[in-house]
Amino acid sequence: MTVTPTAPHTNTPALPGPAVDPAPVGDESIEWALWLTGTGEQRPMRDHITALLTAAQHTAQAALHDTGHRGAQVDRAVVLHRGRVWSPDPHAACGAVKPVLLWSARCKVCGEPFDEEYDHHSTVGEVVEQAVDGDWTDADGGWLICDNEDREHDDARAATGRAPADPLPGQNPLPGIPADGPIHTWFGLTYANYLVVPRTLMQSMPASWQQRIVACLTELDAAFAHVARAEAYDVIPGTVREAGDLTDVELAAAGVRVERHGEDGAELDEPRFTDRDGEELPGHEYVLLPGTDPVPHYNRGRTRITPYGRRTTTPGA
Repeated sequence: MTVTPTAPHTNTPALPGPAVDPAPVGDESIEWALWLTGTGEQRPMRDHITALLTAAQHTAQAALHDTGHRGAQVDRAVVLHRGRVWSPDPHAACGAVKPVLLWSARCKVCGEPFDEEYDHHSTVGEVVEQAVDGDWTDADGGWLICDNEDREHDDARAATGRAPADPLPGQNPLPGIPADGPIHTWFGLTYANYLVVPRTLMQSMPASWQQRIVACLTELDAAFAHVARAEAYDVIPGTVREAGDLTDVELAAAGVRVERHGEDGAELDEPRFTDRDGEELPGHEYVLLPGTDPVPHYNRGRTRITPYGRRTTTPGA
């Protein structure tokens, strides 16, 4: 998308502010995001402060690059709010209201804030030091891990100290984002071990997006060509339900065996569930109930679905 600036009517510069509601250039469902104009990529941000700091880092780094290749005039970081270019309040922009930068810690795994009497500090070092004193773990890459005891937190603490993979030629991670964290953060608190993306939806995206993801997938295959992988996988569409909420027919479809009576024929206080591997499941355990895939078949590359929220814009709109 090419943005053509409108010529000013006077020589007096106008204060930035929400005088005119700009046309959306990003995903309106994302509250705060960073738009990299050089690649068209949109990166969700936790809040506007994180977006502003990351944009400033990226702009400073881009200014040091070769301007004929990918410099500040080509690759810019623009803060988006609900898909629209964000501008500060005029009072803040002109200096009538001045910000004070304070820092607080959040856990890399669960996002919990560091809850202490004085949880905001004027320097990063102060808040990290207090978090570590409170039994948090200072992981490599600037991440902090809280003292919760569960599998996700234990795995994150166990991974501390491992050297991140060296970037491949041409990879320039955005300053301020650790090279070994975004994927784990994107998966969140799920236990998912794989990402399943419908081919139909991928081929329905714009060609520029398809080029970028194909380049990333090619890099991934090249980076791990030495790693043995399964020849094929069976992807089963469906829904996730608690075993105790399923009927006997649904349990059979999910591959779960249920016992409602003991060996003496007496009814059990609670049904006993067993999975395909013979492992006993509690009634609140989630299982996959196979169903119908709502996404249509890719049909040899012919199926197309219009992405939600796509618009046709004209200069000055």
